[in-house]
Amino acid sequence: MPILKTRLYKPPINEKFIVRGRLIARLNNESDRPLKLIVAGAGYGKSVLMSQWLDTYDGKYCWISLEEDCNDLQIFLSYLIAGIQQQFPENMQRIAQMNSSSQLPSIEAIAQTLNNELLDLPESLMIVWDDFHVIRDNTILNLFNKITKFPPKNVQLALISRLDPPLNKSRLLAYQQICEIRMADLRLSMQEIKELARQSIENEISDEDAKIIEETTEGWALSVYLKIQEFIDSNTVKSDENLGSPHSSNLTPFLLNLIESSLPPDGVKMIMVISLFDRFNLELIEKLFSDIDATIVKSEALDLVIKKIKETDSPLLISLDENKIWFRLHHLIQELLKKRIFQIFSSDQIENFYKSAGVYFASRNYIEEGIQYSILGKNTDHAVKSITSNWETLIDHGENLRLHRLLNMIPVGELNTSAALLVSRAFLCDTFADFDAMKIYLENASQQMDETTAEPGLLGAFASVHACFSTYTNDFPTAMKYADLALETLTPGQSFLWDYALNFKIFSTSMIKSPALARLILEKYRSNLKGKSGRHLMRLNVIKLLFDWNQAIIKDLKQAGKIVVEISRQEKVWWMYKIGNYYLGQYYYMKNQTKEAYAYIDKGIDCFFNAGPVWALQLYYSGAFTALAENDLTKANHYLNSAKHFVKFNNLEAFEGYLRAFEVEFALRTEDIEKSWKLNRSANYSIHPPLYYYYIPQFTQIKLYITKGDPDLMKEAYDLIYHYKEMTGNLLYAKIQVTLLEALWYAKSGLNEKANSTLSEVLTITPEEDYIRVFLDMGQPVRKMMQALPEEQKQMPLARHILMAFRYEDYLPSPKYESVNLTPKEIELMELVSSGMQNKEIADQMCLSGSTVKTYLYRIYQKLEVKNRLSAISKLQELQSSQ
Repeated sequence: MPILKTRLYKPPINEKFIVRGRLIARLNNESDRPLKLIVAGAGYGKSVLMSQWLDTYDGKYCWISLEEDCNDLQIFLSYLIAGIQQQFPENMQRIAQMNSSSQLPSIEAIAQTLNNELLDLPESLMIVWDDFHVIRDNTILNLFNKITKFPPKNVQLALISRLDPPLNKSRLLAYQQICEIRMADLRLSMQEIKELARQSIENEISDEDAKIIEETTEGWALSVYLKIQEFIDSNTVKSDENLGSPHSSNLTPFLLNLIESSLPPDGVKMIMVISLFDRFNLELIEKLFSDIDATIVKSEALDLVIKKIKETDSPLLISLDENKIWFRLHHLIQELLKKRIFQIFSSDQIENFYKSAGVYFASRNYIEEGIQYSILGKNTDHAVKSITSNWETLIDHGENLRLHRLLNMIPVGELNTSAALLVSRAFLCDTFADFDAMKIYLENASQQMDETTAEPGLLGAFASVHACFSTYTNDFPTAMKYADLALETLTPGQSFLWDYALNFKIFSTSMIKSPALARLILEKYRSNLKGKSGRHLMRLNVIKLLFDWNQAIIKDLKQAGKIVVEISRQEKVWWMYKIGNYYLGQYYYMKNQTKEAYAYIDKGIDCFFNAGPVWALQLYYSGAFTALAENDLTKANHYLNSAKHFVKFNNLEAFEGYLRAFEVEFALRTEDIEKSWKLNRSANYSIHPPLYYYYIPQFTQIKLYITKGDPDLMKEAYDLIYHYKEMTGNLLYAKIQVTLLEALWYAKSGLNEKANSTLSEVLTITPEEDYIRVFLDMGQPVRKMMQALPEEQKQMPLARHILMAFRYEDYLPSPKYESVNLTPKEIELMELVSSGMQNKEIADQMCLSGSTVKTYLYRIYQKLEVKNRLSAISKLQELQSSQ
């Protein structure tokens, strides 16, 4: 059978092509794998890469450029035989004879003969098939699968294709028999772009120019080359404001030709519409055009575009998932077509496209895109509905920050027209501790609705948030009223808000009636959990944690905390996971068991953050307190710096004053009075009422004034002490702290007898003998007062534990900074690295994301001053040996 011999030669290498060193190295490293698969769209340099690699290849090879005629099995085999016989003329006789017969035998017989012929080759051989995507004949594809199932050891196969061939890849991957290079690998890096420019224009381009080209072309080799040609045409290597634009003398005609040559005019129109969206799938395309007049876009064009997308053989399309369900247009194409769409479609038609897409995305629960495109389509009512129908589900899943982002997408003028939006806004003010704004939103919501005729679900939501506001502003009778209203009117589907209201009912009951009655209410609901969801059980145990902590009862924190941690991890409610770990950390910290405290504090810190900035910051503060309890200033500073990074990274400017208050506390505990006074100027001590958290910033201010000892400051400290003693009422954990501060105030004023009697009062009201850390954290002044107590009081279990703990602290090492100091979490991670685990296995073991593991490793490398895993393991072993 005649063949075209030019199809048996690999393409020549242009001297201006850059050598793809990193990819050639990868092919060399995986050269023992019998199958090489290079898959990417046109213009990514697939054939060039393989040709470059073959130039460095020691063995023999044959190159076969496939075309449509090769879907005939005899033609396919003819080119294969001819290619091999270029290297080994005496071989492949049996398969050649079989292929020349008028009727081919079964595919099994062909595969067996071909495999045997390949095994008989006198030397090893690399067989390269270029443009393998043209092969659609199932018989040929079946033959290829049979060859790759048991590949001859002396033969390597390479496929270059725009599409994934239908191979049994799972088996090949499992046995490490395949080396894959894909579009993402073939994209030119910034350094490769600079090298290509150097070879093309014999001059350097700046890093800035190279980065712009990389971002706009996405490393697509052909478009990079065309962009660099602009530099040659303009005789300049400087970037200008249009460097990142596709509208240029080289790129625009090329891109338009690429689109128009592969699609009819109606198909081009459809791609223009698709360019309006950052991602799309076939279902969305069909929806967008299903009701369009046939004179605008014909159905045949729709079928053709869908067929092209299914094939995904174009560099214009980027697949966003392995299953090839979602796609996007290449950035250059998208920008070019979005500029031209108004020449084809009217503004009303484009708005309708956006409106239709908004409805589609919202119906699939892609809320952000549903809102975004509804607003662009001037369908604001639908955008508002997307939030009002989903906000309670979002907060039930702890996605408070996501809800915040969604609300910010709604035009400001629309926010005040919906009571439901205002209530959701008010709820988020609890997340961000902004109670002034909460008051305004609740007042505006009240004006939008009549409480006597409002829909029960909305009224219940309003009441539950109002119960929160009234609690945090110390209006407990009003909080009780609204909590009861919420519990009466909320529907069964509003379980989160129901539990939310229950928490404030219990809290208000403890403040205006008695903690004992509040406990009875809580236990009544906790004893009636049969048939309730895991989330409901989790939330009731969170309420128990809050209540027990407020009453300084730590013995029950462990059991309830573990229930919360376990369920929240299963349900992926991460802010509840933080709360559970926070109180487990406090359970051990209050008992002065610092090692156990670290374990839970770090777990709470490391989990995903999507709600509750105060809880997240309190975990960092707890870590710093625990480190200070061990006199480990390095670790304490690590937690403090991590808290600063957390605030900055998450753009939490409103919490900078709250963080500064903690820095004042930190400076006081490390006896840097001058620094604490400077920080005091920008500290916000009252961002959150004194409840739920061990660290109470309001008390830092009092402590600072007492430490300074200035008469005016002492007077202000006295006033603050009695203000907070009255405010805390039945809030026992806060009452213990503020009464200790009162004792310190008397001691500082020289009123020793009054100081001792006040200290005795604190010891009397503290309910548990293990509740000792709060005394230790007040430092040496409390120790001196404890030592001055009458002997019978010093023999009380609590007093005895406190004095023993103070004596233990005398034996702690002096605070110092080590040259290298890994956190417990970093040490745990390095132990897993040393055991041979890869990042994914480590992430699963430590309940972290893959990116978090990489971040930890980067920090470890910096601390150890190394660049890779092996060096880190070696350096750590050296340090451990020296210690």
